[in-house]
Amino acid sequence: MNIVDHAETLRALDHNVHIPAGNVVISIAVGEHSYCRPKVNALPFAAYERIELAVIEPPRPNDWIRFIVPESCEMSGIKAPWLNRFAHLFGSDQVAGYITWEDAQAIVDAACDAAESETV
Repeated sequence: MNIVDHAETLRALDHNVHIPAGNVVISIAVGEHSYCRPKVNALPFAAYERIELAVIEPPRPNDWIRFIVPESCEMSGIKAPWLNRFAHLFGSDQVAGYITWEDAQAIVDAACDAAESETV
């Protein structure tokens, strides 16, 4: 799945999309209040050079968002070994800010691979 094209088809009015990937959901945010570049609302997703990304559990009705994070992350969240190779993108946060579409695609691919081997 090409993440840029898929994100554009799911575009929400608030510039956030949730994309299923394996056993998780990839949350992408763009716009003036997100860790993206340019910090502008209402552009096509492909116009953003950098985006904000979080990995979350599939949402449950009336429940909090549960972040999935690399094991080295100091913030609370479900620790996922398959995310460790992307720890540099997350730093000590629950979201990866200002990342490229290529990095986002690599995270999606890793999530799908982890689901196939049932390590999520």
